[in-house]
Amino acid sequence: MFEAIKNIIELFLDKSKHWTLKTGVFISIIGLFFILDFTFDWSYNCFINIKLDNLEKIQIIKQGYSADTLKSKKIVVLEDQILNKKHYTEFLYFSFNSLKNSITLNIIDQNLNNKTTPKTDTNKPKIRSYFFMLLTSNFLFLIVFIILIFSPFFDKELKSLKSLSSWFATLISFTAIIFTTTFLSFEIPLILNEPLYNYSLNFILHILLIVIIIKIFGKDGELTIYKSQTHNSS
Repeated sequence: MFEAIKNIIELFLDKSKHWTLKTGVFISIIGLFFILDFTFDWSYNCFINIKLDNLEKIQIIKQGYSADTLKSKKIVVLEDQILNKKHYTEFLYFSFNSLKNSITLNIIDQNLNNKTTPKTDTNKPKIRSYFFMLLTSNFLFLIVFIILIFSPFFDKELKSLKSLSSWFATLISFTAIIFTTTFLSFEIPLILNEPLYNYSLNFILHILLIVIIIKIFGKDGELTIYKSQTHNSS
């Protein structure tokens, strides 16, 4: 364990190592930490213990200022802030549950629309499909993501530790990008009560984003970051 930490520190201090390798290793470490933390709830348990300790202290302070109405109100506000404070995993659970509920409601709504019973409310807001929101706002990212997943099985150059760290870092980066892009696409209000308009807008914005990325990082249709990683692997 300590030897691995020592090797990582030496890697970052070694000026002869390319910045793409250091970036790949750094993102891989952060991604691995979040995966382990999300699985074993390390930081969550620490977060809950700190939260409970603070609430216990609040109760003691409450008793000391029970005669002061103004300060008591401020203490109650502080108590509510501590109670409502959320861990990052709770935000992820909330997002996943929201997406799951969105899919469930979409299926129910489609089943109701397929029935022959007359509609009582023609202005009922339509529900956007998470699948199409994900697809239209990330279709090129998804293609690259799928290729990345299977690339270690076909690319012999990805057998080295250096190449695998770059591969893992890129995979994590695309996962974060896809999740963020999909989340932002749902932040756009439903246009004229028609999800098709939102899907079209997602498609256009995604193409514009790809063009901007190529303009900033690309050269002759290839991303310079990809070139650097290929150069390091050879």
